[in-house]
Amino acid sequence: MSLEKGVKIGGGGGRISSTREEKMKPILTFDVSHNDQVVCGGTEVVDEDSYLLFWDVRSSKLLGAYWESHSDDVTAVKFHPSATHSLTTGSTDGLLNVFNLLEASEDDALLFSFNTESSVVRII
Repeated sequence: MSLEKGVKIGGGGGRISSTREEKMKPILTFDVSHNDQVVCGGTEVVDEDSYLLFWDVRSSKLLGAYWESHSDDVTAVKFHPSATHSLTTGSTDGLLNVFNLLEASEDDALLFSFNTESSVVRII
């Protein structure tokens, strides 16, 4: 899995600190891949950025982050039930995004972006 670097884990449960801004960001939602190897967490927007953060479950190491695909709080994160590399996210910006996590960059990973014209609360 190729993810963009630049985010480090901060102190305190459910918060991270970005090396770009050094501001704490609350995690609002998360999901674990079906093979139990990757956790993805979505954050609240702070200073115009919201993050999708990826951790290796086995080592608790932060693998990387995406921060350009949503412009508001990330409220839903869901891995595909059988394709570990496929992730769908939703936000209060109304976007429902589908990513291929095998791609090298966030721009390449974003396969589809649907505007629901309403806040996304959850993904079933």
